[in-house]
Amino acid sequence: MTFTPLLRLGRAGLLLGTLLFAGPAAGDALGDGAAAYAGGDYPRAIELWSEALGEAGDDAGRQAALARRAAAYGALADDAKAIADLSDAVDLARAGTDDEALARLRAQLGKAYLLSGQPEAAATELQLALAIARPPGLRAAILNDLGNLQQQRDPEAAGESYAAARRLAEAGGDRALLAASNINLGRLALGAGDVGATEDYLSAAHAALAGLPASAGRASDLVAIGRLLLDAEDRAAQTAPSRQALAYAALRDGLQAAEAIGDPRSRAYALGTLGRLYEGRGRLDEAMRLTRAALFEARSVAAPEIVYRWHWQLGRLWRAKGDLAQARDAYALAIDALQRIRSDLVFGYSGGESSFQASVKPVFVEYADLLLREADTLAGQAMTDKIIAARGAVELLRTAELEEYFQDDCVAALQSKVTGIDRLADRTAALYPIILGDRLELLLSLPSGLLRKTIAVDEATVSAEVLNFRQLLEKRTTRQYIRPARQLYDWMIRPFADQFAAEQVDTLVVIPNGPLLTIPLAALHDGEKHLAESMAVAVVPGLTLLDPRPIPRQNIQVLINGLTESVQGFAPLPAVAGEMAAIERIFGGRVLRDRDFQIRRMQSELDATPYAMIHIASHAQISSEARDSFLLAYDGKLSMDGLEKFVKLSQFRDDPVELLTLSACATAAGDERAALGLAGIAIKAGARSAVASLWFINDAGTSTLIADFYDRLSDPATSKAKALQQAQIALMADRRYRHPIYWAPFLLIGNWL
Repeated sequence: MTFTPLLRLGRAGLLLGTLLFAGPAAGDALGDGAAAYAGGDYPRAIELWSEALGEAGDDAGRQAALARRAAAYGALADDAKAIADLSDAVDLARAGTDDEALARLRAQLGKAYLLSGQPEAAATELQLALAIARPPGLRAAILNDLGNLQQQRDPEAAGESYAAARRLAEAGGDRALLAASNINLGRLALGAGDVGATEDYLSAAHAALAGLPASAGRASDLVAIGRLLLDAEDRAAQTAPSRQALAYAALRDGLQAAEAIGDPRSRAYALGTLGRLYEGRGRLDEAMRLTRAALFEARSVAAPEIVYRWHWQLGRLWRAKGDLAQARDAYALAIDALQRIRSDLVFGYSGGESSFQASVKPVFVEYADLLLREADTLAGQAMTDKIIAARGAVELLRTAELEEYFQDDCVAALQSKVTGIDRLADRTAALYPIILGDRLELLLSLPSGLLRKTIAVDEATVSAEVLNFRQLLEKRTTRQYIRPARQLYDWMIRPFADQFAAEQVDTLVVIPNGPLLTIPLAALHDGEKHLAESMAVAVVPGLTLLDPRPIPRQNIQVLINGLTESVQGFAPLPAVAGEMAAIERIFGGRVLRDRDFQIRRMQSELDATPYAMIHIASHAQISSEARDSFLLAYDGKLSMDGLEKFVKLSQFRDDPVELLTLSACATAAGDERAALGLAGIAIKAGARSAVASLWFINDAGTSTLIADFYDRLSDPATSKAKALQQAQIALMADRRYRHPIYWAPFLLIGNWL
């Protein structure tokens, strides 16, 4: 009924639960499969329902077997097979006359799409199902799923869907669906910060589940109630005995249900969550006992998606007891388990009661924190090894974050093609900031070696200063940005001033994370000048690059795309005409302007010619969700997936695109996920590097800077980073464009050579 992404909690109960088993049920294999499914033995259920499929004598029997087998595949997170079975079942039902059967199957298919991270397909199927569904219970289940689909983008609409589902379930006496809708309303209330309403909804859900037969779905719903109550306790201003007592009761009942059906997965969730309850109350020994028992159950069914959470919990418990070595080992095991479920991290539905930020990121960050604290107790190579290991943990997190944002394994796919950047050229440094709860750690790679500085400023303070800096930067009529620009400079750059001077560093490569992704570090200020006036700045998403090497300057193929006219309701960009003409004058190339800049035309050009540089001067929006991000062409919006398909490295190219320039991008201030997407554009497109902007300025200054960048890039002795720096310095020399709002938003991402 509810779904926790990544952990797959409650998947068995989600796939329409008992509604799934309505309709034809002839044959021993169907009945035995239902018993195995209810007991949590999903592989056995698949075997039995495959037998039933082979024995089915008519379309109704085949639909029933396919729907049931799809539910078992879904419970095991094999979404592709679940969707394939349900699509076949829907095709069979469409050929018949039973609208109720078709509605059930479409609803189940919509759920499967929802769990696999395909919201558009999910919305289509759920709406089609709702249009023909008549039984109140079925309509309630569909509305529940629509609420799950809506909650990320439109919480108000989600609340209306959940409330409608609750009314139907209550009127029909369906206590399982009544509990599900209350759990979902409780999760929504918690997201809005209403702890009191959360407790009320979850109390009602617990009451609705009382007395229902034991099943995997009931057990997972009871555990979900306990987990949400513990989340509410963490967020509340003060502890509440009533909330803790209700959490304990729900988890106890969930454990009893799991034991009644002999389901080790449900037992693992229930035991581990009880351990979390005791952890919160400071009863560490009891918490450890329960957590170890949960790990035993999870290992017995080879469930790394559960194992990682309880190793993480065990690491926290060891840390609370002061044993950092045991804590470190537990965290390492948690991360190992996470690495084994990479596909779940990428493709899991992201709208459930926890999120990547809450369920995955802390594991890597806390592990890095432990390793750095261990480094403080060591010296020499042993200390360096711990620092490098901590950086490696954060690097794994960066990869997972990019994959989660783009919802594919684009980063992992490039690992065989990348080169580390630890070995730097002379006069180049790489800065790796790590933001921890109580401090800022700075790791600096220089040709002479690795340095570390620890800055006593907590995460909340850094985040607030970064947001203040970004917001003030976009006020072109004031210089209020200077104060936060100096503060951030003092935290991040000034600690290495002596080393920069000694090694004559003129290029700084930054690997930012979290809120630091949202700001142009070139605009930091030392009190006299901006950082861009001292050194070139490049941004890379991680410590590896796609075959870093200088861009060729002779006989280079360039595709220049742009819009000057107003299309699709977007403002005209008159200065783009001069920008495109300047690039054509410098490098030559193929020009697609206005009506010629159409998606199919661009695709055709890229299919026919291995362009090394692609320039797009048009409106672009990089949003919190990759599916909402786009580049504007004359005839439509080009998605990030479309961009990847057009320009990434393929079997038809000997080399990837050298440079992808997007000269009118925009991300919202403070939107870390959008900035993450911007930082990953080069990786997503399979380009060695990209130039893009954090915000959009419809001004001649933008086109002047971009044209100057290309002019300087034509010099073989000038790196891309230095070309951008020189163009920025030239623009800020013009009094009209001195303010960083004009020159600072442009980032060089990826290979800076």
